[in-house]
Amino acid sequence: MNNIKNWGGLFYNAGEYDIVPGVDVTEKLQALVNLANSEGRSTIVFPEAAEYIVTSITNDGNIVYFGDGASFTGGYGRVINSLADSLSIDEQLADVVQSTDKDFDKIYNPTRYGAVGNGTTNDTAAFTALEVAVTGKQIDLGNKTYVVDSVPRKNLYYNGFFKVSGYTRSVVLDTPPRFHAFGGQLAKLKASLGNPLEQYTGIVFIGDSITWGRALPENGAFDPRDGTLSDPRDVFGSPSFVNEFKRYIGAQYGFGSYPVLSNWPASPSGESTAEYTVQQILYPKDGDFTLTTTGTNATVAEVASGGSITGYQLQLSASSSGTGVHTIGFNFTGDSFTLCFGATNDALNYELFVNGVSQGVFSATPGTDGVVVGNNNQRVHTFTYVRNKLIEIKTVQAGYVGIGRFRPEGIIVNKKIRIINQGINGSSARVYKTNALSGNTFGDGDAVGTYDNYTFVQLGTNDRITRSDTPKGTNKFKVNLKGVIDAVTPLSNVILMCANPVSDESTSTYNFTMQQVRGVIYDLAKANNIDMIDNYAAWRGLEISSLSSDGLHPNALGHQVIARNIIGALENA
Repeated sequence: MNNIKNWGGLFYNAGEYDIVPGVDVTEKLQALVNLANSEGRSTIVFPEAAEYIVTSITNDGNIVYFGDGASFTGGYGRVINSLADSLSIDEQLADVVQSTDKDFDKIYNPTRYGAVGNGTTNDTAAFTALEVAVTGKQIDLGNKTYVVDSVPRKNLYYNGFFKVSGYTRSVVLDTPPRFHAFGGQLAKLKASLGNPLEQYTGIVFIGDSITWGRALPENGAFDPRDGTLSDPRDVFGSPSFVNEFKRYIGAQYGFGSYPVLSNWPASPSGESTAEYTVQQILYPKDGDFTLTTTGTNATVAEVASGGSITGYQLQLSASSSGTGVHTIGFNFTGDSFTLCFGATNDALNYELFVNGVSQGVFSATPGTDGVVVGNNNQRVHTFTYVRNKLIEIKTVQAGYVGIGRFRPEGIIVNKKIRIINQGINGSSARVYKTNALSGNTFGDGDAVGTYDNYTFVQLGTNDRITRSDTPKGTNKFKVNLKGVIDAVTPLSNVILMCANPVSDESTSTYNFTMQQVRGVIYDLAKANNIDMIDNYAAWRGLEISSLSSDGLHPNALGHQVIARNIIGALENA
C-alpha cells in the first residue's frame, strides 16, 4: 500500500488499532467503528492482503472498508473493497476526500503562513501566525524539519520535525503503544522517575546498531570498532529513538532541565550519556515518611515557620529525665541527601542510620559543626549507595538539662536521571554478553553498573545471521538472550524489546525471521515475568521503505515511531 501516512487525519489504518489478520478482532473493529462514527469519519483501511476474523459489527452503515487483497471471515458479511485492479487506495481516497484535502491543504499547511521547513530558516513567526488562525487540529508537517524557538503547542503536529536550539525533535500522530506488561517493570520505572526518594534512576539501553542509531546522518563515524564498549558512540543531537526518549524524559520528568552530556570512558567519541538533575524538597513527615516515638517524656508538634525551607518545622521534644526517642524513617535509593533543621540552645542531637548501620551522631546545637541559631541549617549526608533501604534519623540527648528539641524542617534530594545508550554496532545476544556485561575480559567496563536500575534490552536482529560458529535455530538465540537477562537481572530491572521489521529475510543469509525473533522475545518475557515492548508491531501496516533508509536501520521517521511506542508503553504502564 502506497503512502497511507499522507492521509493521516482523514481515515483510519486498522493496523494502528491492533486489528490484525489471524485472530478474532471483532471487539477491536467495533471500537474503531464507534470511534469513526463519533468523529464523523467513514473510511477504514486494512493494510495487509489477508483474512480478518470478524463475527459481526453494528452501527456500520456509514463505514467504507478498503484493502487490496483483504477480506473478512468469521461471519461478518461486509466487503473490503479491493482496488488492485483499478485505482490504488490512495487514488480512491483522493476522490472520496478531494474537497476535504483541498481545505486541509489551504488552511492547515504551514507553508501558507510562510514556513519553509528546510531545517535552516527560522519558521517561528510562521507557526505563530498559523496558531492564531488554527488551533486544536491535526496538522501534517509533510516530513519536513522546521526551525522554531519553541515547539508549537496549540495543534497536534505529526509526520515531521521541529528543530529547537540546534536539536531536532520528532512529532508523530499518537497510536496505541504495543507492549505487554508481564512483570510490572515499566510501571516501576515510571514510579521511579517521579520518586525523589529514589535519588538515582539509572536507565541503560542495550542493543545493536539500531539502538546505536546507525544510518542517521547526524551521528558520527562508527568505525573503527571491535564490538566492545570501546567502540564510538552516537551523539545527543541525532533523532535516534534513544535520544528521543532522553529528551522526552528530560522535558517531562527533568522539568525541562538541560542534561549534562558525557561519553562512556572507554569510548573515543560520542555522547552516550545524558544526566538530568532536579532538586526536590520534602517535608519529613507523612507520605513516604514515618515518625515514631518510643520511651517516656517525649512529644511531637509541628508549627508554621517562615524561615523554614518547607514553611513548617517539626518539634521533636524529649525530657533529659526521660527515655524518649523519636525516629524519622523512609526508604531510599541513592547515596546522599541534605537534612535541613532549625537550631536553638535547647537542641537534641540526632543519629543517622542507613540500612541499620550507624553513620554517626550529629550535633544540632548552635556553635558546633557550623550550626547557627535559626532556621534552615543544612547538613549534607553521604554514604555508600543503597537501593530501597531504610534510612532512620533518631533523636539523641545532647546534654541539655530539661526539655530538649530537635527541629527538622526538610530534606533536599538532588534527584538524578541518567540514561546511557549502550548500543554496539553489529552485536548479537551471544556477543553482547561476552563483550560488554559482567565478567567480560576487555577492560572497558560493564554496560550495566551499580547505579543502573532499569535496562532496556533490544537484541535479535543480528542473531538471525547464519554463522559457521553458531548452530542454526531460534533455540540458540533463546539461550543466548536468556544469558543476557540473567547477567543483567542481579543489578537491574530488565525490559525486553523487539526491534522493527526488516525487508531482507533471505534464507541464504538468515536462518530465522524477525517475526521469529519477536516470538522468542515474547516467550522469554512471559515466562520470566518481564515487560516487553513490541517495536516490531509498532511498524505494522506501514511501509518499511518509508521508515528505514536501507531496509534494516530506521531513518528519522522510523526512530520517531519506535520512540513514541516506548514512551507510550511507559506512560500507559
